[in-house]
Amino acid sequence: VLYQGDFEYGSDGWAPAGAGTVLELDAAEAFSGRRSLKARRETAGTELAVGKTMPGWYLDEHPWLRLAYKAPQGTSLGVRCQTSYNDWVTLGEEAPEGGAFALAGDGQWHQAALDVREAIRRVLPGVGELQG
Repeated sequence: VLYQGDFEYGSDGWAPAGAGTVLELDAAEAFSGRRSLKARRETAGTELAVGKTMPGWYLDEHPWLRLAYKAPQGTSLGVRCQTSYNDWVTLGEEAPEGGAFALAGDGQWHQAALDVREAIRRVLPGVGELQG
């Protein structure tokens, strides 16, 4: 396991990745444990983005990303990864049938296991490490 976070004692390095995103610990809406990290828009119409730097994420050692998430009905979700070459790759955002993976925005809690190595290498075959 490269990283495991539960938000019991703080945001654990997660931060807004764009203007207009606000993060708060939420004790009323936890998947398991006592808290979750809730992201919300400060103003309508802004992008909602959250990030965490993860240097040393070697895809051959840690190919999977597992997470629990909850998003409002109709929300478009994706995972954006930064390679060791500073390229950004967005995975799963409104993934069509047969895409790398799809994340549901339906107001319910979900668990997802995403093969990030396979998805990244479909786009950039030579990438072996991610930064976040």
